Amino acid sequence: MQPKKIVIHPGFHKTGTTTLQAVLRQNRALLRPYLKSILPGEIKSLLQAARGYSMWRDPFTREKFRSRFRAPLAKQDQLRGPCLCISTENLSGHLSGRGSLGDFSAAIALTKDMARITTQTVCSAEIQFYFSTRAAKPWLDSAYWEHVKSSSMTMDLDTFNTRFSRAGDFDPLLAKIATNVPIAVNRLEEVSPAPWSPLLTLCGVHDEVQDNLAQTAPKNLRLPQQALDALLTANRELADRRTTKQAIIATHAEAPS
Repeated sequence: MQPKKIVIHPGFHKTGTTTLQAVLRQNRALLRPYLKSILPGEIKSLLQAARGYSMWRDPFTREKFRSRFRAPLAKQDQLRGPCLCISTENLSGHLSGRGSLGDFSAAIALTKDMARITTQTVCSAEIQFYFSTRAAKPWLDSAYWEHVKSSSMTMDLDTFNTRFSRAGDFDPLLAKIATNVPIAVNRLEEVSPAPWSPLLTLCGVHDEVQDNLAQTAPKNLRLPQQALDALLTANRELADRRTTKQAIIATHAEAPS
């Protein structure tokens, strides 16, 4: 049975997405009558193509993305329940600030491709895109420290916020995306501490069902500032920094960002 609705949550990074996906994963049995979810670990090659296109914007990588997006939709035996929900921020590409990547504008083309392919493959289904966002300043700060933690970034926070300010201004980008596909948007500050709720509501999950969800501790939160400063120092001063950074991360408990 084909789903009656397909909800795609393709972004954005640092807006509670890891916690949201953890709740979807942990509650799959309870949510099974309402939706089938596809999460990041199940579509790794697709996400690799999306990230590649965000960096290179070339026709070959875009076609690779299209081909790989068709694959999960072609597995009709997996499309159980009235709604199919695909949730992974990497469908909008890499986190802005990686190299010279200044924004999430790759999402304009990628969402257009996903909508077209979905219509062709599951022609009877209603399509809805859902975007989670965040206020610009806290988003930029969170993105910066994520880069410090996971990459070799050495620039200071103020320079990052100035150079990549466009990435934190989601409204103009979403206005462009909305000219091609139907979208719903919620800001993290408005839906915390339950960032999964608007997405599940779009998927037809009633409030009383959501009230019974097993909840998980927030995921991928910002490390204490002392640890972040130590990671930045390691990036700036150590050529072989991986072991040192792993030790810093391992010895500091996560704290809310």
